[in-house]
Amino acid sequence: MEKHRTSTAAKKPGYGILSRLTRWLPATTDVVWLVVALFFKQRMAVESMSWFLKPAGVWMCLSTAALFGLLVLILPQRGRPWVSLAVNAGLSFMIFGDVIYVRYFSDMPSFALLNASHQTIQITDSVAMLIKPSDLFVFADLLPMAIAASLLSSRVPWRWTRPVTAVICLVLLTPWIRFSVEVASAELGVSVQRFSNLRVVANIGVLGYHLLDAVDIARDAVWGWSVSEEEWRIVLDTLNERRPQRAGEGEFFAAARGMNLVMIQIETMQGPVIDLEVDGREVTPTLNRLARESVYLSLCLDQTARGRTSDAELLSQASLLPAEKGAAVFLHAGNELTGLADVLSRHGYQTAVGIAHEAGFWNRRYSHPAFGFSKRWYVEDFERGPKVGWGLNDRDFLRQAADRVVGLEQPFFAFFLTLSHHHPFTGFPDDLRILDLGGIENESVRGYLHAMRWADEAVRDFLEKLDRAGLTDSTVVAIWGDHDSSLMKSAKAARAMGLSFRDPEKLLYDRVPVIIRAPGVGGLQRRVEFPAGLSDLPPTIAALLGIDPQDLPWLGRNILGSPVDEPVIWGVNGWVDESLIHRTANPVGCWDRATGRKMSEEMCSEGSDRALRMRRVATLILEGDLQQRLGTALSEGH
Repeated sequence: MEKHRTSTAAKKPGYGILSRLTRWLPATTDVVWLVVALFFKQRMAVESMSWFLKPAGVWMCLSTAALFGLLVLILPQRGRPWVSLAVNAGLSFMIFGDVIYVRYFSDMPSFALLNASHQTIQITDSVAMLIKPSDLFVFADLLPMAIAASLLSSRVPWRWTRPVTAVICLVLLTPWIRFSVEVASAELGVSVQRFSNLRVVANIGVLGYHLLDAVDIARDAVWGWSVSEEEWRIVLDTLNERRPQRAGEGEFFAAARGMNLVMIQIETMQGPVIDLEVDGREVTPTLNRLARESVYLSLCLDQTARGRTSDAELLSQASLLPAEKGAAVFLHAGNELTGLADVLSRHGYQTAVGIAHEAGFWNRRYSHPAFGFSKRWYVEDFERGPKVGWGLNDRDFLRQAADRVVGLEQPFFAFFLTLSHHHPFTGFPDDLRILDLGGIENESVRGYLHAMRWADEAVRDFLEKLDRAGLTDSTVVAIWGDHDSSLMKSAKAARAMGLSFRDPEKLLYDRVPVIIRAPGVGGLQRRVEFPAGLSDLPPTIAALLGIDPQDLPWLGRNILGSPVDEPVIWGVNGWVDESLIHRTANPVGCWDRATGRKMSEEMCSEGSDRALRMRRVATLILEGDLQQRLGTALSEGH
């Protein structure tokens, strides 16, 4: 009788549900913890990136977190809590890295960058400067979770624990499944994915972005990349349509025919530095003088992406836009390029490139020959001297570079890259500081301005050596900055330099100065104020030297010819033309350049369509290794 009463009591509904809940909840704490933690960590990360999740993005964050929970749920109960902890820790480190990466590059990282990860040792100072104490909260739950894992690993679950939890996770997976179907059917606009990775994050969350990126990388690795006949025709038609933009025509075509060419790419030199004064003293007096005496592109946009300096090389040497998912010099290291050096060598020029750095850095061992440089000088080829920034200081480097230029056969093309200044600029040596910056307290700004003055004097010494060697009157000199310094994204830093921080002026601080001096050519002393990019350098220089670039497979324009107003691609975050500014990353929007007034997105829709077409064409050229094939087709009139 007693036994019968016990059995009946155990079957009471309330008691049975409570009993099952008390066995289900502890037995699934690790999975629930993992899902909830990954959801909130993604939201926190997006906010730390100064971005925002769209309503659909909130559900996608939860859905992606549930996906990881479901995968962990498959494992045996006893060891599963520790696996959940490991997954949580690993993804926490990845999310933490995303936040720091976005602060530095204004874009999300890609798994395609893993083959360049060894280079992060070079920017450890910058990384340390970018970390905020609040970023460390992403790791705050790991210790409590470890304690919970040790207590729960031996719990005996209710037999329906796993099926019930799996059903809950599958329900939460609904948004992710729907998104996957949309991607497969191309309903998610290509513009969202290709033009701004941060916008992808806003739509599908941090982990969703990485899953999508991993699928893309895996697809390319397994199936490779092939260009269809239709895609080939789109690319070829686009380049044919742009013939007038590249053409060697106008009063300056061949104005410097037969002259030598020297190019100097200065690390992190940003547009607002030119003509900048601090307490009445010029920061860059040599470059200011050159800008007045030369063609000065005052609105050359920073077109680089994740490859940064190496992207600037690709733009300025092969007139190609950079890869969107990683550094093109690694992703497409085997590509056969048509570089300016290759073109000039076919016209009798001796070509050389020099940088006081390892040949393997940014894969220059492969990219420089691909551009067409026959002589290549790296760190072991230069005499040692004081190291500033990433390598041999600019003064000693450019002095040695000038000596090497003098020894080249004429006509020659020599390209040099400096290394003395890089974010965060706080370690610039005291004994090399020339400017009096007593009124500026921000140490990064002080270091940056001192570095710019140091580069300016190094350029002065270089040009003086060329003059003493009798080369000034026979040498075209082009000087530019490779990419932005990351400093002027900060209102505090910009204002410390005496710059305003209003829209849209602050947006255009993200530009690089370009100076092209052609001695003895009248009329070239001009300031070009319409938007341009480093991709415009190869056709402009080639035309100036008397080589018509219209048959060359370059995306840029001859700025001294007949360029038309068009959207100039701006990194991976937007475009600029003569009347409008459009950004797809923080801040997002469309602005009227003349008034600074924010416009509706519809006003920028036509420009965005044109910019996206160019982006698509650039991607096809890189991923299909089409440049030399295109050159053949263009020269044959196809």
